[in-house]
Amino acid sequence: SRFYSRDVFVGDSLMNNAIRQQKSSGKVYFDKNKGKQRMTIKKFYPDFIITETTNIGFDRYEYQDKRKMNWQITNELKTIEGFDVQKATINAFGRKWTAWFSVAYPFQDGPYKFHGLPGIIVEIEDAKKGHIFTLKGIKNLKPEEVWPLETPKRYAKNLIILDREKYKKVFQTYRNDPMKDWKPTMGGAIQFQASYNGKPMSAKEVEKMTKERLKKENNILELDLLK
Repeated sequence: SRFYSRDVFVGDSLMNNAIRQQKSSGKVYFDKNKGKQRMTIKKFYPDFIITETTNIGFDRYEYQDKRKMNWQITNELKTIEGFDVQKATINAFGRKWTAWFSVAYPFQDGPYKFHGLPGIIVEIEDAKKGHIFTLKGIKNLKPEEVWPLETPKRYAKNLIILDREKYKKVFQTYRNDPMKDWKPTMGGAIQFQASYNGKPMSAKEVEKMTKERLKKENNILELDLLK
């Protein structure tokens, strides 16, 4: 199974179409992609092998998440979005979660990395209600509505594959120093050019803006990435 942002998928499709249609002119114009979640989660069954592919800075990373889902299933029942569901709880990713699953669809799957219950997860939220996933519908997708399983060609050459502990260090390093890759090393130099809404920006201005954005992102789903 695959978990990804529909807004990003649609935005990428529109951008690719614009590039194909306009490349003959030598200039391409397109709106900024919608969707903030740039990661793709892939689950390979029946072994529940989970792979996350995501961006950090200018690089694209991929790693396997081998942590197990240790659910506690209760006898509590209710109805959500027309589904008869049963309650389960779990501690995962540095948070405590409550899930409601339906055996009407006996797929051991759910949003994000969640899996392993006797039926599909219809709703799941963390104890502080900072993250909530709700199943709104089930449909058969047309071929053009499915994001290809393979890594997009534009990422394939630069994809960095590593284990989760190394990914965690890269993640923490970027949050502490987002401009690290732009800083010149001994014997080298980096030419920096950037603009925002058409206005040129210096490296210090970009660094300040990036740090302010990261500071606002203080409710990441996997809190244990910060520890």
